[in-house]
Amino acid sequence: MNSDDDSSSNEGVRPGEESKTKVNLTQENVKELISSLLLSVVEYLTKICVICEGDDVADPQSVKNLMKYIYKFEKSLKKLQKIIEYSNNQSYDLGIVIKGLVKAVDEYANPYEWLYDNVVDKYLRSGEKLDDTLSIIDTLQSSIIERLQISKIDQEKAETQVVNEATTRID
Repeated sequence: MNSDDDSSSNEGVRPGEESKTKVNLTQENVKELISSLLLSVVEYLTKICVICEGDDVADPQSVKNLMKYIYKFEKSLKKLQKIIEYSNNQSYDLGIVIKGLVKAVDEYANPYEWLYDNVVDKYLRSGEKLDDTLSIIDTLQSSIIERLQISKIDQEKAETQVVNEATTRID
């Protein structure tokens, strides 16, 4: 518990810890870090629930394990909170996802199924809508280009016809 990474939510923020998070948080590793932290939060919360609902709640070893998992859960939540604070991706509302995961585990739902149904599947459907919209825009662009080309050909034919008529009148 004496390492630089270990800090309880009761201790506050150490000097320099904030800048480490800002420096290490790049756009490339944000998604990977978020997914791994979400899975670890769910894992620790599930282990806490299993220990609390077990028969050996008064056993010193289970209390020690419970405290260890609560500490790890709190630590993972703190890291996730920092990433949410410093992340530039504002379109992805992580606060709602975290609350939903906690509620899913509290209601004895499978957290992986909840993540798939409420996050992954939602964004797959959004991606399909975006693909449909992009194909409509592509079709519109093609038809506009085609009309402009036909218009240009018609204009050239009309100019040629006017020139021919003008030369016929002059003769």
